[in-house]
Amino acid sequence: MKKVFLFTLLALTATLWNVSRAQTATKYDLFVGGVQVTSDNASAITGEGITGSISYDAASKTLTVKNAKIELQNKKSGIENTGIENLTINLVGNNTFNTKEPGIAVTQNTIISGKGKISVKSENAAVYIFKNKNKVLTISGGCTVVAVGKWGISGINGSSGEVLVVNNAIVKATGSLGSIDDLSELRLEGTAKITKPQGAAFDQNKHTIMLDGKEVTSEVVIEYALEVYKLQIATVKVTSENASNITSDSISGKVSYDPTTKTLTLDNAVINTTSERGIYNLGIKDLTIKLVGKNEVNTTKYTGMTIKDNTTITGSGSLKITSNDVGIYVRDANNVLTVDGTTLEITGNNKGSIHYGISGTNGKKGETLVVKESDIKVIGSKGSICDMTALTLVNAKITKPQGAAFDNSLHCVAKDGKKVTEEIVIEKMASGTETALADSDINVWNSNGNLNISLRDNKTDGNIQIYTISGQLVRNISKPTTTVSVALPAGTYIVKYGKTATKVVVR
Repeated sequence: MKKVFLFTLLALTATLWNVSRAQTATKYDLFVGGVQVTSDNASAITGEGITGSISYDAASKTLTVKNAKIELQNKKSGIENTGIENLTINLVGNNTFNTKEPGIAVTQNTIISGKGKISVKSENAAVYIFKNKNKVLTISGGCTVVAVGKWGISGINGSSGEVLVVNNAIVKATGSLGSIDDLSELRLEGTAKITKPQGAAFDQNKHTIMLDGKEVTSEVVIEYALEVYKLQIATVKVTSENASNITSDSISGKVSYDPTTKTLTLDNAVINTTSERGIYNLGIKDLTIKLVGKNEVNTTKYTGMTIKDNTTITGSGSLKITSNDVGIYVRDANNVLTVDGTTLEITGNNKGSIHYGISGTNGKKGETLVVKESDIKVIGSKGSICDMTALTLVNAKITKPQGAAFDNSLHCVAKDGKKVTEEIVIEKMASGTETALADSDINVWNSNGNLNISLRDNKTDGNIQIYTISGQLVRNISKPTTTVSVALPAGTYIVKYGKTATKVVVR
């Protein structure tokens, strides 16, 4: 009797637990093969006619379809989005749907993306935008969608604001009643274009693809041209396909490129390469390298970074470059490397010392380094900062080695007439501009509205003249001390000492 009672009690407890669990499950406005997606089945959506892997992440509104196959003989869709705004269908691998009803049906804005492929065959519309007005289906991200049915890809009637966007994707659509039909708009973005049938185009008045005055019911192919940018990360050439997530065995962390803003973002990234440059700007003018978190570029035989056009390194993060060759190589004529508001370290690695820290070609081609409010440590056994035409320091100064400065004639940071090959430290300052010139033994910078002048090695035997930008003498300082501070109105001034004339901005 006790055993029977105990069994009954356990069965009742299990039933109540299942009822409670069912009551607390969240139901999503999403169906796969006729099965509603819930918080209980989201991690592995299964049902009759479904094989492969299909899962849903509610936080990102992403349905991932991985090597999945859906075969339905009932009146159900393969995927039906009935109410999730901005749902993403992420395709991985090769996927196939065979249905009587629309293979993919959406009532809300939906994105089909990913690197995979899906082939949808239906006795109805293969892909269908329906029910609600002004909804957009976007096919992007390098995926391939093959849609075959009575309609390949279709809206309600073409007058309900149904929009199909194709960007960086391949679409092949065939429909006996219309291959791409009943749409208010077909929007081809980036390099996407109709390549088959040749000469076919979307007719906004007919709401369909037309050729020679007739609706196209044969296969319509939309393809895109892969755009290759003048940027390489380790062995990876950056393209329109991989720009949003640049990956390889040599790269960890997050590396991405936005061609619109010309911004390469390193987000806690580590780039290790023995066969290529770490970062190579092959000709993107005004490239910005944005640093987020701690980043590293480690190379052996090649440069950590080579720039063939103006480049700015910036951001709240930091970058450490190790190499046995060159840390950063400013290549080609009149290129400017700007380090703005960030932290940069360049040194050797466990294979040995680094030859050059930051270097141009020969210092006679207009190679320029600009440091703005940044902290830099750089070393090179053959030159720490060398072969440059100019070095400009804005709200920054060389603090190590003491007395070192840029030498115009030697095209490098020098001390006592010799190229510096030990560690150079540049530290950011509160405000102002400092220009350090070794051949004049003078530093000039602005701080808190004062123009500051420092004479090294106690060389105080000359006069200091301060002129306005228009050439008017505003101050003549004879027998100056080693450090002079002059209060001046905000503006741009020329400071002359000996044979040197230096421009400084007072704020």
